[in-house]
Amino acid sequence: MNRNRFIQYRTNQGKYMLRFFAYGLRRIFTEFRYAGIAFGLAALEIIAYLMICNAIDGMALWPLIIQVYKRVILVPLAVLFLFAVTEIGRPRGFRRIMREMEKILRILNGDNEAPVLISRKKNQDGKTEHWIFDSYGLPYSEFKNLKKKIESALDIGIIRITEGRDGHKVEIDLAVHPGPWPQKVPWDDKNLAAGYSKLPLGVSRYETVFLDLSVTPHTIINGRTGSGKTIAMKSLCYGAIMKGYEVYLVDFKGGVDYGPVWENHTRLICNNDQFIAVIQNLCNELTVRLGQLRKFGEINIDAYNKANQVAPMKRIMLFVDELGECLDKSGMTKAQKETVDQITQGLSTLCRLGRAAGISCILSTQRGSADLISGQIRNNTLEMVGLCDENLSLLTIGNTDAANEINYPGQFMDENRNMFQGFFADYTALLRKREEEGRIGTYSPQAFRLASKKRKEESSHG
Repeated sequence: MNRNRFIQYRTNQGKYMLRFFAYGLRRIFTEFRYAGIAFGLAALEIIAYLMICNAIDGMALWPLIIQVYKRVILVPLAVLFLFAVTEIGRPRGFRRIMREMEKILRILNGDNEAPVLISRKKNQDGKTEHWIFDSYGLPYSEFKNLKKKIESALDIGIIRITEGRDGHKVEIDLAVHPGPWPQKVPWDDKNLAAGYSKLPLGVSRYETVFLDLSVTPHTIINGRTGSGKTIAMKSLCYGAIMKGYEVYLVDFKGGVDYGPVWENHTRLICNNDQFIAVIQNLCNELTVRLGQLRKFGEINIDAYNKANQVAPMKRIMLFVDELGECLDKSGMTKAQKETVDQITQGLSTLCRLGRAAGISCILSTQRGSADLISGQIRNNTLEMVGLCDENLSLLTIGNTDAANEINYPGQFMDENRNMFQGFFADYTALLRKREEEGRIGTYSPQAFRLASKKRKEESSHG
């Protein structure tokens, strides 16, 4: 058995070496620095060979022995060159990574082969890396299931795991030695400059995390009392106001978490009658906007605004704090239940069709169960959860990871297992200050267009 495993191990190693040699050759012919190394080594080997041959020719030896010597010394020189090419093709840290994958993680397929790290490159940000594994038949899902173990064994923080296009590779974006999780991250307005459709959510251990409304227009934030849902809502709402969005803020706690300064820049709704009126207006606006897109032949609000820079559409955001207070039918009259049904139907329409028209819904609740939030709403939203028990974690993101890994208020995990620490600030005071400075709406499409124009002008002058 041991002999068979040894033979299998050597066979695997031979496969890896051939792969790295081929990859090394490719790098030599495509990357200048490696081409310089390879050709420099080849030149040194040629010079060494000629010097050795010249020395042998000067010796009093039989001609046959001289010819044999000349051929024999080619072998170590050729081996040295082959070894150099293989090392060029071998990713940094290959041996350690393979050792951990094989011995600690026990990630092996039926032929006792571990996934092979075939590429390791730094991303453009200079802080994170992109690794590519040949899966060797190991299912992509296995990598996702073993994410936490892989992070612990290799001392990395995994940002995302994706399946390669050919189905035989797994790609991982990660940070090496990511360090501990931050417990509190202060807000900085610089985060708003990422793009008109992007709202900052927080930071992971390696990058700023954004909610890109052009990709993920609707979100449900779940979590128990004290998990940081309201702070997360205020953070997103503040960003929306600063970008000049049209903002509707629904707070069934009577607006106690929001002062007059918020009412200056949002429409504050505190009861179901006002809420249903707003939803009806937004559904009507949705119809108008979709008609405008068809008229101008544009597929979404971003394309429309690019083509109509003089009069762009504003993005609209509907924030609903503690949605469960609104949709819980317990103890309601028949008429009240009908109102709730209208609200649910309207929210479903906005969540299904709002993306193209630039209408987004951000909802928060302590427990987004199916009896409160319909499947149509949940199927069209990104769900995330903060501090919670295993049941809420399982209900929200389909696993218990959030309950086991989230330790601080303001930390959240989404349904793709991405985790981040939300920003913290006194957003009421911050909004009041920006109002006094006259900076509300300074991150509008026009502002981004002017900034882009300025960068191009500076670049051309440079």
